[in-house]
Amino acid sequence: MTTESKSFEALWEEAEQLTSKRYKHLSHDQLIKEITDLLSKYGKINMLGGSELIGSLKNRLMGETLFALAALTLKDNLNIHPILQEQVIVNS
Repeated sequence: MTTESKSFEALWEEAEQLTSKRYKHLSHDQLIKEITDLLSKYGKINMLGGSELIGSLKNRLMGETLFALAALTLKDNLNIHPILQEQVIVNS
């Protein structure tokens, strides 16, 4: 199955497994700092405007942020699908 045809949940679970190798050395607090640093960089890049290069950088940083969030959900043993589903319902 290609990445493009996977469901969000299957893709997230794959990301969690991959992040278990990349982020296994980080503590919970270090992982949260990594996520906040990535979001800070995203915010700074967002202020630069909307060129194609900026869009590419934003895509990359958002992907890295989601990857790090997957590591956090794995570390905390959270099932993201029902959590996100609940927020969609609450915010509808």
